[in-house]
Amino acid sequence: MKQTTRSTSQVPKATTKPPPTEKIRIGDTEYLIEEIQRIPYFASLIRFHESSRSSIPPHVHIPYLPIITNSIKNGLHTLFENMPSKLKDYRILCETLNFLCVDVAHNRTLQDISHDFQSKKVSRKNKARKNHKHELIARDSAFQLLYLFLQGEFNSDSEINNSDTAYNSTMFIVSHPGLFCAQTRKMVRLAYEDRFYVTVNQLHALNNWDRKNGKLNALSYSNKEWDAIMVEASRYERRFREQTCPRSLGIGWWAISGHFDLWRR
Repeated sequence: MKQTTRSTSQVPKATTKPPPTEKIRIGDTEYLIEEIQRIPYFASLIRFHESSRSSIPPHVHIPYLPIITNSIKNGLHTLFENMPSKLKDYRILCETLNFLCVDVAHNRTLQDISHDFQSKKVSRKNKARKNHKHELIARDSAFQLLYLFLQGEFNSDSEINNSDTAYNSTMFIVSHPGLFCAQTRKMVRLAYEDRFYVTVNQLHALNNWDRKNGKLNALSYSNKEWDAIMVEASRYERRFREQTCPRSLGIGWWAISGHFDLWRR
């Protein structure tokens, strides 16, 4: 009997096409930009020149363009890894993202991002691979939070609620050094303190994490804490003097500031 061999044809594996790249000349440098649709400014520029059948002229300098294109490909969290550690640089970065029409926040609010931190919270004891995706989401959300601090417009009627949500989100980032790198924790806190009024208790709680890392003396207050203490004391003194203290009693700022000077010594 003849043995019949069954011919098996191998099914070719489905290959994913690489994202289309476009060449953009910025000054004297030519960039290959992937996922051009995620940068609407460049996408519309290319469509305009294609419809007019003209070549794209060299564009003027765009700050931090290589860092931005890398973050679009690998995630917003990479911005913290590649940016300088000054808040003014992050302001320029966020303004550049606005200029390029990059959708950073995806129409999300502070409450939405705060929910990310609570729902995607990763236990320090559980470092399983399945949680790596949740870690990346939380790290990307950290930049979205910083972006809203620097560029977001908040309704004045809900400013108090926004301030509380902003503090809770900032505290989550600062208090999780195993999840967020030092650059992320530093810049988010700087942006938060720059945008919102920080109470003495909130500032002291944030500084406690610097004390745990040995950056501050555990038995002393930082200069920022003392400044916040004096600001709050002046507010209470002014409110007390205007509402409850007659001018005839002659109680002035010296009655409170003297106690603070003695306490500080």
